[in-house]
This record gives sequence, structure tokens and C-alpha cells, in this order.
Amino acid sequence: MNVPKAPVGATVLTRATEELLELTKGLVRRRVTGEERDALHRLGGVLRGAGAACDLLPLMVVSRSGPATRPVWHVDLDLLDAVLDAGVPVADPPPNVVLGLAAWVDAPRRGDLAAVCADPRFRPMLHDELVGGRDGLFGFGRPGHLLRDPAKGAAAAVAASPALLGIVGGLLDAWAGRIRAGSLPALHEAVHHVDLLGPARLVASSPEVRATVYAIMRADVATLLAETWRTGLIDEVGHPALDAYAFLAPGDDAFPVDLPDGTGDEAVVVANTHRAVLFDLRRRVAGPLFQNLPKQVDAALPSHRLRWTGSRLAVVPGEPAAAVPPPITATETATETVPATGPRALAPHLHPRGWWEVRNAAGAATGRWYAGRSHADAKAGFHRVGRRKHRWAAGSALVPPPHLWPRLPPRDPKGSEVLRSVDDATARRALDAVDRELGARVTEIGRRVPVGNDSAEIDDAFAALHGIVAAVLPGVTDDRLLDGLAGTLWTAVECRELMSRHIDSGAEEFALTAAPAPYPRGDAGDLRARVYTGMRAMYENLAHIARSHTDDTVAQPPRRAALANAYGWERGLGRLGGLALRTALEPGHHDHGTENRLDHVRVWAVPSLCPPAGRWRVLTLRLDVTHVPEEGTVSRTPRGCLVMLQRPPAPTRDLPALEYAADGDFGEAPFGAVMDERVCAGWGGIESVRSFLRLVDTRGKAPWPTASVAELADAIGVSPETAALLAVGFEPRDAYQIPRGAGIPPWVAAASGHTPESLSAACRELAADVPVDDWQDMTEQLMPDDPEDLWTRGLAVARAAEWWNRRAPR
Repeated sequence: MNVPKAPVGATVLTRATEELLELTKGLVRRRVTGEERDALHRLGGVLRGAGAACDLLPLMVVSRSGPATRPVWHVDLDLLDAVLDAGVPVADPPPNVVLGLAAWVDAPRRGDLAAVCADPRFRPMLHDELVGGRDGLFGFGRPGHLLRDPAKGAAAAVAASPALLGIVGGLLDAWAGRIRAGSLPALHEAVHHVDLLGPARLVASSPEVRATVYAIMRADVATLLAETWRTGLIDEVGHPALDAYAFLAPGDDAFPVDLPDGTGDEAVVVANTHRAVLFDLRRRVAGPLFQNLPKQVDAALPSHRLRWTGSRLAVVPGEPAAAVPPPITATETATETVPATGPRALAPHLHPRGWWEVRNAAGAATGRWYAGRSHADAKAGFHRVGRRKHRWAAGSALVPPPHLWPRLPPRDPKGSEVLRSVDDATARRALDAVDRELGARVTEIGRRVPVGNDSAEIDDAFAALHGIVAAVLPGVTDDRLLDGLAGTLWTAVECRELMSRHIDSGAEEFALTAAPAPYPRGDAGDLRARVYTGMRAMYENLAHIARSHTDDTVAQPPRRAALANAYGWERGLGRLGGLALRTALEPGHHDHGTENRLDHVRVWAVPSLCPPAGRWRVLTLRLDVTHVPEEGTVSRTPRGCLVMLQRPPAPTRDLPALEYAADGDFGEAPFGAVMDERVCAGWGGIESVRSFLRLVDTRGKAPWPTASVAELADAIGVSPETAALLAVGFEPRDAYQIPRGAGIPPWVAAASGHTPESLSAACRELAADVPVDDWQDMTEQLMPDDPEDLWTRGLAVARAAEWWNRRAPR
């Protein structure tokens, strides 16, 4: 509490402060009465008279989320609005706190928030919340935003608040101004937000924004794409040694560094939390070095210069680094500054929020990227390491520091010359070459795939766009530059598709439709283009290791396996059927949530382990040794190999492992005592999964199998509630809740017709009598071989009952 000392009336001030604190605590999440509002006015007058302020905001927090470095406070904004409207001096909010709108959206009654929006401290915080996270706008995704979930009703709530619409109107005006100046990034950001809020609803709620909304929705995408290409792409310059390095890691950042002999003005160090590698323009100079960078160094805005001493990295004492070369004016542009851009030099500008921009002659951003810690604040953006992971620098796995740009060579000098003279008609031909099917796929990926995830779906779409750009711009030949152009074309296509949803194509003049067209959908049945390649790469690596260890012609099989950074993923092996069954029965609350559930199926459904066919087993080994093997260690066995999996969270000598046997005959483990094991064999197969995904996409969720559940209850002698729970199973991560009868989703009660209380009681009884592994395996048995049976005939009850009664005869 921030209460300055008052020369007189200290006792009165103290009492008023204490009364205000108690009053505020009692008003959270309820409507303020007229009497209570009068009390706020009275107490506020006392504090104002003493020149004091009260730290009330923490008392109004309904819930918290987000990281500790930038926490999100979901505050009772209606109470804050009432307090401010009453003239109560509220202390400044803590630094780095984000003011969330979720509690306000969820409230049964919402106020206008006029006083909060008028406060110069809180208005920028609400502005940032309405803008949302830019992580998805820098990568291939949507903005991180509460508005993304239509079930929440946040868009309608914002549109019903004139004060919040005033902030939205300011955002729209700013975006429209940048669009007029030639900024495709501004159009992309504006279109995504207007699409979430609904342009017709915005115009109806606030006629003042009509002209601005129309200007955004009528923008010429081809003109903005051409301006982006003419201004210059980040991918036009590159660091040859960095481009050739094949071992970049997800957390890498790039920093300029001085070499000891004074040479190597283009030297760069690539570093993350545990290793650093040095490069000059031609080669790797040193590393990997297992050294943390000095704390004074920041990739976005270096405060100190780095020097390589010949053995370690050090900070040059007393010599702060230049933030960035000064932007190049039109009269100073010269080919020797950044040769790749030809007559117009690329001038990197540092935005106040921490990202970099390439700007055109009018000062509008035509390219953006985040340089800095890869785990940076999503409100400003963050970078992902790898090609095709950044829409404005898709050709660069890691963008070199802007401080080095004047000394970096062009990737494709002739291609850059071609780009400097691109006209609008050329950009329009590129856009027209993207047909509706490809446009739908690109837009759907932008709505669904988490930013930065490896995905064959993204690769396929990029390959198509890459080919279109190469055909439209034959003078551009560098593969990385073509990727960069494909990334900007991707962005332009997203804008075109999302804008077209809201435009009444049948009207004689430009008009918005109150009922937008459905979001574009791609073919969900194309499994190969849907599987996240990060998990697929892990499985293919495991399959390669297994083959190598069973191939007598391989003299030195791999001794290490690169594993997914997710504890317990092995529990899903051989249980794809239970996951598919649960996914088909669970209702989708909105497109994004449904796609997330389906992505779990896609992750596991890879050719190398689908179906496992009993050649793999998961086991727990007890090792009577002091130093246990590291995760990923591979050991040869008589029939195959054994891979040590992730260490458990707590110190223990019981370690999970995955073993392969070519003939399915595992025998004894090569070391340690086997505490438990499970052979991975279940529903699956690429064709079965492809059929399942197509059915979910075309038919929606499967009907609740009422007849099958009743038949199962009779066949194995359990209650209807127990049979329902066996049919839906549970997520492995929820196993700890099962003994308490907790964690049962509300939709199970609604679909099955049983009360939550009876299901919880059945869950506790089931947990007491049946191991959780058997429960999961039972759900696997119930998944029919032909997934279409889920929509027509029901569950595989006969097979499941036979398996159940064999394991536990009645």
C-alpha cells in the first residue's frame, strides 16, 4: 500500500485507508450499490485531500496467469472502473503486469469501463490486451488473443463497450494509416483483428469506424505485396558461414563479436543457454564452447560489445555497442552499404517494443522480425530458429544481427535487382496463381498450427508457394530468397482469404456481410501433410536406430537418440485407438480446440510406429547403480536395442525405457531389473488414421454409443456408469485424478445421461479395482478397426468384452 505521510489528519487518513481496503475486498465480483458508491466517493475525497493513493489493484485480482516475468492479472475491471469513477486515487500498477480482460468477459454483467479507458495508466494496458500477442503474427499463426475463442463471447463484449471500441478505433486508424503508406504487415495485423471482432459488427456498433473498416477491407493486397518486394526483404542478405551451419538449436540467438586480431568485421557468435559457436564470414572460427554469455549482452539491443579472446567470450570493458547503424536516408543510399538491395538500401529500424523493421520510403514497415531471446514476451513477439518459421524472414534459419548488415554479401544480386523493379501487376499474378484450395490450406494453417512447430503441412504449402514465386519471378534464383518471397506471399494470401469472408460478393457496390463465410478449410484427410514433423522426426529416428541395431552390416549403430522434450510421451505408444475414440466422442467447443485434439492423433500416427505391431515395449528398469544412463542412451540387445527415456521428475533409480525387438520376442533386459512392462500393440495404420481424420472433418463428432455402452455393461458385468467411463478412457496426464473420481469432463455426463456424482463414484470404484493401464487398454480394445463404425455401428464390444473377461474373469 502506497500511503504517503500527511502533515495533519494522519489518523483520519489511516482509518479511511483501512475502510477503503475492507470495502474493496468485499466488492470483488459483485455489483456496486449506490450506497457503496457514495462511500467510495467519500473515502476517495479523504485520500485526495491528503495527496495519498491506495494500492487497490492487487485486491481486485480474480485470477492470475502468464510467466512470473510478465504476469497477467485478470482483474474485476468493473470494480476498478467504479473506484476510478468515484475519484479514488489508485496506486500505479506494478511494472511488467498485463491487465487481462478474461474476468470482465466472463462476468454476468459488464460495465462500459469508461473510467478505466480514460485513465492514462490503464488505457495503454487495455490497448495491449486488445492487440494481443504478436507471436503468431511474426510466425505462421494468428495473434495470441482472448478473441480467438468464440465460445467466450469476447468479441461481442468488446463491441458492446463504447469505451473499448474507442481503443479499437484508435488501433484501426493507426493500421489504416500504415496501410495507406504501403505496409503489408499492418494490413496483416489489422485483418486478423478485424476478422476476430467482425467488421460488420464493428460498423454496426460504432458508425464512426465505418470509413476506417472499409478502407482496411478494401485494401489492394497485390499493391502492398509489390511494395514489400520493391523495398527489400530481410532474406536478401545472408551470412554464408551461418547459413551453412547445420546444428542450430531452438534457443539460439546471434550476436556480433570482435576477433582478437582485429579482423572479421562480420564475425558473429551463435549462442543459447549452454553453448556458443563463433563464425567469421567464411567459416566456423571456434566452438561449440560450453559457456554462458555475459549477462550484459542482449541480442535485440546490445549494451556491451563481445570479444573473443582466443579461449573465451568476454565483454569489452567500458565500450557499449552501437544500438544499430543509423537508418539510411534516400540521399545516402548506396550500393556499398547493403549490396543486396541495389539502389534502395535496407535500413533496419528498432521498434520501441523490441522488434526490428524494414521500412519503405514513406516510413511504413514492409518487414518485421524479432531479434533477441527466443523466449521473449509474446506481446512484442519472439523468434523461432529454422527456415520457414518466420513469415518476414522465411529463408533465414537465424537472421544475422542488423549491426552486421552493411558488411554482409547479397544472396542473389541479380534477383535483388529484379525485385527493385517489381510492379503491381507482377505481384497480382503471383496472388492469382494461388488458387482457392491452396489459399484455404494456407489460411487454415495460419489459424491452427502453433507458431514455430515443425509441420510437413507448412512444408507442403511452402513448396507450392515457392514454385509460384519462382515462376512469376524467374530472375530470382536463390533458394533462400525464394523462401523469403514465399513467406510474404503466404501473408498476402492470408489477408485476401480472410477479407473475402466478410465481403458481400453479390452486391453491386462494396458491402460487408453480417454473416461471414465459414473459415477456409483444408483437407483434413491428408495425413502426411498434417503430422507434426517434430514428433515424426523422433519416431523416424527411433526406427532408424532400431534398424541399425538389427542390421549386421552396420558396424557402429547410433548410441544416442534425440527425444521429444515432453515427459511421459511413451504412455501413448500402442494406445492410438483410445485417443482416437476419445477425440471422436468429445464435442468440439470451437475450431481451434477441435484441431488441437486431432493434432494429438496426427502426432502419434506416423509410419515408423503405427501400428507398433508388438515390436516395441515400454518398460521400467530398476538400476542398482550410482550414476544412471542419460536420457537418449541407446544399448544393443540380442534382438534389437533399448533406449533410455526421459528421467522422472523426482530422483529415482526406476527409469523408463523403450525396447525394440525385430521379432517381438524381447527376453531379458540387457541390464537392471524389469519392474513393469507393456508391449505396444493396438489400433492404427496409416490408412485407418487417414480415414478417421477425414470422417471427423466431414461428419463432426461421433454420436454417443448408447447401445454399445449398455451392451458392454451387460457383457462384463459392470454398472452403466462404469461402462461409460471405460468407453471414453482418460488422458494419461490425468491419471493422478482418477483415484479421487476427479477429472471427469462435463461433456461425459451430458452425453451419457448420468450425473457427475454417479460417474465420480463409479470412477473411484473402478480405480480401486482396475489398474489405470488396464483401463486405457480397454478403451483401446473398444475402438473398431474400421473407424466409420463409430458413426454407424458403434464400439467393438465383443472383442473388448472378451479381452476384459480374460484378464479378470467374473
